[in-house]
Amino acid sequence: MLWRLAVKVQRGGPIAPNTAIKLPLTQRHMADATGLTSIHFNRIIRRLREQGVVRLSRKTMVIEDPRALAAIACVDDLQAAPLEEQLRRRG
Repeated sequence: MLWRLAVKVQRGGPIAPNTAIKLPLTQRHMADATGLTSIHFNRIIRRLREQGVVRLSRKTMVIEDPRALAAIACVDDLQAAPLEEQLRRRG
């Protein structure tokens, strides 16, 4: 979900390291959207922060390592194309 939010904000363009993105959602909203409890969602975010992938604070997401986030999101192309689009291109 974090990758898709970044893709939408960047309008499909490349996502550079340390890209800051304003989010209209709270962590609680994102937990609800993913079907996770707030506690579990916060644990995942903490793990991503500890790994230097993403930081969330005050409705801002900083993508520190876009390659790592893309790998977690199962995206091959850092041009921010969603997985479904990449699969269509492969045929």
